[in-house]
Amino acid sequence: MNELRQIIEKIVADCFKEIADHSLQSEVRSRHIKALNDNLKKILECLESNPNRRIDYKVHDRERVNVGADKRNAATKIAYAMSRFDYQIINDILKTHLNQTEAFGYAAGRLNLKMTTLRNYRDRFDPYVKQENSNRKGWWQVELPEEFQAIKDEFDAMNYSEIKNEIGAILSRQT
Repeated sequence: MNELRQIIEKIVADCFKEIADHSLQSEVRSRHIKALNDNLKKILECLESNPNRRIDYKVHDRERVNVGADKRNAATKIAYAMSRFDYQIINDILKTHLNQTEAFGYAAGRLNLKMTTLRNYRDRFDPYVKQENSNRKGWWQVELPEEFQAIKDEFDAMNYSEIKNEIGAILSRQT
């Protein structure tokens, strides 16, 4: 029974993390996400009714940190590239076969950012960028911020090779 409890606790914790990763934006108002979150809380309440063991789970991997201007600029450029060319541009730069999650993880790791930050930046670009390998809708309800528009204006005029070289340089200098 203890092993089953640990499995359930891990599943619940993983679900809370996924909910947090995908619904941190203030614009998300999904009744489905709310219902899922409420059901997970009910499961935890049932498990916590056992006084022999306290349940600890983390919703966030790290504390929220402010992103400096240079890092934000680099992340915005990578996000633009991943919006326009999808994650394959990272594979082309690295000469690898990463899936989308691994590509975001790699780029976020090089910038020392949360992967969700980079995904959120990409989602900001999606409705405003002519995507060449996908047709994601992104955050179509939200206006493109001025600093993102500046990157878009600069990168819209560039071809694949130029953008690939710029992103490659960003990824090679980040630690």
